[in-house]
Amino acid sequence: MEKQSFDDFKQRLIDWKETHSYEYDLFEEEMNSKDGVGYQRILSLAITLVPAYQKLITQKANQGTFDDISDIENLFAENKLAQNLLYEFEGADKNSIIPAMLYWLYFGKSFERMVEKGEELRKSPDISYVQKFFIASTIKILRNKSISLGLRTKADWVKHRQLMKEADINGVLDLDLDSKKDVPLSKPKNSKELTLDDMIMVDDEKKEILLNKIGDYIRLGAKGKKIACMIYALRQLGYLPSTTSDRHLFNAIREKFGLEIGSDKGIYAYLDQTTLTYDQDEIDTLKNYFSINSVQTDSL
Repeated sequence: MEKQSFDDFKQRLIDWKETHSYEYDLFEEEMNSKDGVGYQRILSLAITLVPAYQKLITQKANQGTFDDISDIENLFAENKLAQNLLYEFEGADKNSIIPAMLYWLYFGKSFERMVEKGEELRKSPDISYVQKFFIASTIKILRNKSISLGLRTKADWVKHRQLMKEADINGVLDLDLDSKKDVPLSKPKNSKELTLDDMIMVDDEKKEILLNKIGDYIRLGAKGKKIACMIYALRQLGYLPSTTSDRHLFNAIREKFGLEIGSDKGIYAYLDQTTLTYDQDEIDTLKNYFSINSVQTDSL
């Protein structure tokens, strides 16, 4: 695909997301769910479009050929998978996962979620050592492939691995990013366990008003991405410090209101530049709602 055509395609994905945010949020919830239903749907789609894929995967697992995926890439190329996905995207109906999947792959935390799912499966007592070796190899391939495609950097993966450790995911695989030298990892610093009240940087009278607004917003069912947008709004308003540990902040919000706001991992997924780029309008709406220094609407 030529650069201009590729740029046009990415813009169509962005346009689709702007008018189908609900459908995309549902897709991401599936990809973040513990039962792996999203991955099963993607696998089923791949087998539907390229029937020989299932046989090849089974063969690679049985033979233990884990470190090379060129045969998979060749199979997809021979079956014109990329062209078929573009064709399906253009004519997708409301039940198709293809538009959401393509947006997720290009603009979402797709590589990170696949690596995290692999880590979860790798530690499962219900899978064999052969399967564990295959998963470990897949994690390495995903990391290196994302770098070779220019979609991630080594620094991105260093930060991601640190976040996984902070989320108490034990036994995370060491980084293997085709480098002769190990990538140094910074150790998290212990910080004082502040409450949400301590973190908010306004006077006591305004703090009570702001906390009531936050509580009301969460009680409307805000989770995951909506919580991330709320955090960005509060930080941009100067009500929360940008240096606060995200995990510490999530725990403080839960403890303050005793409400479910989604998993740490589900919120981490949106605390990145992608959300700031494509969801700033939603963040601005929340800034207007949470602002306590000017006249604003009291509903979202």
